[in-house]
Amino acid sequence: MAWGIIIERQADMRLIAKVASCKEALALLKNHRHAVTLVDESMLEERQCEALQHHAQKASSSCFILVTAHEPDQSLKETRYAFADAYLLKGVTAAELLRSIRSMAR
Repeated sequence: MAWGIIIERQADMRLIAKVASCKEALALLKNHRHAVTLVDESMLEERQCEALQHHAQKASSSCFILVTAHEPDQSLKETRYAFADAYLLKGVTAAELLRSIRSMAR
């Protein structure tokens, strides 16, 4: 099941937007308040990681969860993916996804 459908079915969550690219996401992040943003690693390019890091530093009340195919090694977590507050592996269960979102939103 798609993330958006899972999130939309939750009474305590609101899906603000679904985007097809990191460029679209960066544009939306400038204008919308958000508690948690899910970021699919496959949408990222190096400059976009830097832009997300800049946004994460400015929006200290927002959290980013990076969804990856493989657990990133420590050097990637400290450099390219430094914007991420948490990591999820693709294929997590709906319960794990929702638990992570709720945990980050607190």
